[in-house]
Amino acid sequence: MAFLTKPVQSKLYVSSSSTASPKKQVLKEAFYYKADIHLSYFIERSFIQDYLQKGRVVAQSLGEGIDVSNVIALDGSGTLILNLTKDTYKQLGLPGKPAKFGTDRQRFVVQINLLEKSMIPGKKGFERIKWCFDNTLSDPFPFLISYIDSGINFNNMCFMICIVSVV
Repeated sequence: MAFLTKPVQSKLYVSSSSTASPKKQVLKEAFYYKADIHLSYFIERSFIQDYLQKGRVVAQSLGEGIDVSNVIALDGSGTLILNLTKDTYKQLGLPGKPAKFGTDRQRFVVQINLLEKSMIPGKKGFERIKWCFDNTLSDPFPFLISYIDSGINFNNMCFMICIVSVV
């Protein structure tokens, strides 16, 4: 669960590649949330329908670093990426691949396409992911998260009960 209090206002600079020399534009209403969020929030049907299918959500977990702890990201095209320690990966039980960096091979990457048609409650794959998120990775992660609708506008997000806190 995560609690949201209010969005953090900031200026976002966007580089346009449509011209020979990139121009920087300021999106004046840009903001993001800082929130503690359970991973199960990202697979809720309402989250997928209200945000992923109508725009882009970008999220990045905050923590000690990719070489020390578990790192989670939502990439803007609906893929949830879990970069996990070896111990967490073994406990989680979802298919993944060894991380490509590092010599000790102690990290694994699990990618979940949240927009696949099989990501529906009641389907075997969905229920397995839900169980893993509810029983293995059940603690909330601190995230920076932002939603951009299909018109390239930054919009507020309405978080449900599964949000723990927002700063």
